Amino acid sequence: SVALTDHGGGAATVAAQPSGQATVAAQPSGQATVAAQPSGQATVAAQPSGQVPVAAQPSGQVPEPRTGEPPGSAPPAAPPPEGPGPGGPAATVPPPAASAPWWSRYLALLVGLALLVVVSGVAVYLSTRPDGQTGGAQAPTASASPSASEAPAPPSTAVPIPSIGATIPVGETPGYVAAAPNGRQLYIANRDVGVVTVVDTAVDAVTATIPIDVGPPQFIAFSPDGRRAYVSVWDEARTIAAVSVLDTTSNSVVDTIPVDTRPFLSAVSPDGKWVYVPNHDNDSVSVIDTSTDDLVTNIEVAPNPHWVAFTVDGSRVYTANHDSNVVSAIDTATNTVITTIPVPTSPHSIAMHPTKPILIVATYDADSASVIDTDTNTVLATIPVGAFPQHAAWSADGRYAYITNNEDNSISVIDGETYAVTATIPTGESPTSFAVLPDGSRGYVTNLRDGTLTVLNLAG
Repeated sequence: SVALTDHGGGAATVAAQPSGQATVAAQPSGQATVAAQPSGQATVAAQPSGQVPVAAQPSGQVPEPRTGEPPGSAPPAAPPPEGPGPGGPAATVPPPAASAPWWSRYLALLVGLALLVVVSGVAVYLSTRPDGQTGGAQAPTASASPSASEAPAPPSTAVPIPSIGATIPVGETPGYVAAAPNGRQLYIANRDVGVVTVVDTAVDAVTATIPIDVGPPQFIAFSPDGRRAYVSVWDEARTIAAVSVLDTTSNSVVDTIPVDTRPFLSAVSPDGKWVYVPNHDNDSVSVIDTSTDDLVTNIEVAPNPHWVAFTVDGSRVYTANHDSNVVSAIDTATNTVITTIPVPTSPHSIAMHPTKPILIVATYDADSASVIDTDTNTVLATIPVGAFPQHAAWSADGRYAYITNNEDNSISVIDGETYAVTATIPTGESPTSFAVLPDGSRGYVTNLRDGTLTVLNLAG
């Protein structure tokens, strides 16, 4: 009987056992070497060349063939003598040699059996290869990315009263925090020390700081794929106005794009092709092509644009114009303002609902927040909150909005259906921004004056 073990290449090793059995093991090359072993055993092992060398072994003696002779051929017979040998009778002529000794026939049979098993093994192996390859290592197959093979998990359900978690030291003057699209990192603009601080959300600890050499980092916006972060840079003297581009893989600045005076919080289009930058002191919005990092146009808006946000489909972008008490709606196909929406005093920041056509605006000097229907561009509600509301954000599931109250050291939680305040949560000193993780589990508040983040457990 014959046992076959596949070693990945389709060839085989055959060894005769004392009982006459043979074991066949596939080798990488598909060829064979035969060597006689003690007591009639034989091993067939793959060789790179396809030759079948035969080596004589004790007790199963197999003469080694000469060059050009087939395995198992006998040596030539001695020539007959010319007369009587010295000191004895005349020599006799030996009978003709047999055409093949018994052991060569046995060995040839064994080799044939081995080669038959090898060929069969190769055929079976190749028929089971997933891509029909005929040789070499199996080619790697592309694995489906999670986004291609399954829908992302829905975000956690937000609760009306978040609980307070840890406090994380993050360095001086953390003015703004943004969560990476994968939720694994937070990037924080530390304006007075000129760095962006990176926090690992798995451990809630600082893992890196990135120097922004051109000037003080103020605000940060991520590309949808998270590979780039766009940092708005300006100084109090109004001598610096730029957007620094960070490569988030290397955590290094890869480009710096000049813009107009005092660029505030940018927004990247949903398709990742454009960055819209509000230039506070220039009453304009700069549009940057992300494929070239070139500024392609400036859009004139109402005075002092502070914040921008895209609709979910990217067809419009809205700006909160701080000193104009209006929100501007821009058609992104034409890059023109199509309407302005009056709101209470000093609209500071703006946040788009994750699924509905509504946005919320924090109106700084009115101690309120306004909800706008972006289908009709009308105000749906105005909600009293704490003193000097500075930043607006939504829970990942859109059930609640959050407003940081800079003077009150608190954050207001607003029901996204009734527009009623459900909770006021204490924070650190001078809360300036709030970042919600994409899974909706937690939110992080920057506390400007005490150099910390306050963690809120948004899902209970």
